[in-house]
Amino acid sequence: MSNDITDYKIPFVRDGVDVVRFFGMPSLSLSFFKQLRHFLGLVTSLAPAALTITDARENPPDFATCGFKLASMASEITDWDDESQLAAYKAEVEALAGELHPRAKRFVWMDFLKRGGPGNNKPAVDGPHLDYYQDWQATMEYGGHAESGKADEPDVVLGVWRPVLMSNPVLDYPFVYMDASTFEPTDQVRFEQEFSLLTPEGKKTVKNLAAHAHHREGQRWYYHREQTCREVLLFTHYTKATFRANVHCAVKQEMGAGLQTRQSLENRLLIFYDDEEPNTI
Repeated sequence: MSNDITDYKIPFVRDGVDVVRFFGMPSLSLSFFKQLRHFLGLVTSLAPAALTITDARENPPDFATCGFKLASMASEITDWDDESQLAAYKAEVEALAGELHPRAKRFVWMDFLKRGGPGNNKPAVDGPHLDYYQDWQATMEYGGHAESGKADEPDVVLGVWRPVLMSNPVLDYPFVYMDASTFEPTDQVRFEQEFSLLTPEGKKTVKNLAAHAHHREGQRWYYHREQTCREVLLFTHYTKATFRANVHCAVKQEMGAGLQTRQSLENRLLIFYDDEEPNTI
């Protein structure tokens, strides 16, 4: 019996649209009309495409080709605010990242992002995207970092995604990702964003140049069925030397009564191949 998710419809940017924008959900604020205009522009720029999302547990593709890898974790997270637990987790992830990228000399961690649970961010459902537009200089300029001395380009940015504080595997909002080898430069759409995000320091406004995607036959999508709290998914946000990244999002699946909804801890790991101290955002 196949565990693939079949005929699942995800909205992609229509052909011919080169830029989309999202400045937050329309709210009663001075930005209401700006938010509404760009939200309507985004919605009308999208069209659904039916996907088959393959269970990668059955025939795992090679990281060098696909850009992602699932790994078992020895570290345990029982409190996602416990610095000692997070430090042990980071060390274990860095060891894995070093195996995947043997030239790595330095790792820089971005802030942890919590999804699920009271007061935290919700899963990014049915919104295929890249956190970074695949042009580092353009991304830094849009975010206001280009002249700050804090925009050194990493050789690789890895995504680090792990379920936490759950008694059952992820069932209702599995994390899905496109095979990087099937994502081409012409599939990328500039995605200008300004929105609020909950971080360990509280709520902050993010200005970011991300990427959306055009759908194309030949793109391959994967997930790992019932990912557990003792597994981590490493995937590729950005690669300096070539066009290589995993478009990703969550999808909605039915879950039985009495089971726990998804909670996850997410991060981005910047990898540098040289020994110099990087300036990072």
